[in-house]
Amino acid sequence: MSLFPIFVKLQGRLVVVVGGGEIAAGKIAGMLRAGARVRVIAPEVHVAFAEPIRSRKIEWLPRKFAAGDLDGATLVIAGTSAPGVNASVFREAEARGILCNAVDDMPGTRTTVWARVRTVAGMAGRGARASACG
Repeated sequence: MSLFPIFVKLQGRLVVVVGGGEIAAGKIAGMLRAGARVRVIAPEVHVAFAEPIRSRKIEWLPRKFAAGDLDGATLVIAGTSAPGVNASVFREAEARGILCNAVDDMPGTRTTVWARVRTVAGMAGRGARASACG
């Protein structure tokens, strides 16, 4: 699979994260730093979600994924431990033309979302930026 590297301005845009486990938790910090509105849909969430939920930095819908949950989303993360749920989320996102990262299906997903990306100024020349993922 060939990938095209892209950075997305998420300021004020809705990102829907389906799943409340550790992998999903690792994705939200960067989204929040980018100014995204983050909605998490999961019956239960990892302890890492407690502070962002309590401080209302993210919206949590404590239930299973349902049709229509992607309304208004710019980006979707299908990050549950249930492959069938992730596949349903991915299919709905595809049908709506929304970029979706299905974390359990690298060959089948259309995007890869790194939990951490750091920018190093000056590596690629004067005024240019180079990125390192890690």
